[in-house]
Amino acid sequence: MYIHNLEPIIFNLGPIAIRWYSMAYIASFIFGFYYIMFLVRKFSLKITDKKDLEDLIFNIICGIIIGGRLGYVIFYNLDYYFFNFIEVFYIWQGGMSFHGGLIGFTLAVLYHAQKKQKSFYNIWIFVIGRTYRAFLW
Repeated sequence: MYIHNLEPIIFNLGPIAIRWYSMAYIASFIFGFYYIMFLVRKFSLKITDKKDLEDLIFNIICGIIIGGRLGYVIFYNLDYYFFNFIEVFYIWQGGMSFHGGLIGFTLAVLYHAQKKQKSFYNIWIFVIGRTYRAFLW
């Protein structure tokens, strides 16, 4: 049986430790940004405002990070954080939830759709549908 003993820290920048987990998030956000831009060009989608697309991506990133953290707090360790509320903000101690990230993603798309007066369904299908289709076929 394999038990990993990988060091979670890649390197230190003074008092800041750069971890593998954070690099995975950063890489996925960069990949996601360029992938969405690729989809816009490939399918000749009429994006009238590039700023609008950048706002959507920013909202999604914030939704994933905030939702992932709050999901971890609520779903996995609510009793602890109820009595140690300030530690909810200690993101450097770890703790993210896929379920919370997905909920945060959905709420971010909903917020963006309402703010820009666009169809939530169309944005959802564009981002999720094209992504899953690309990986399944």
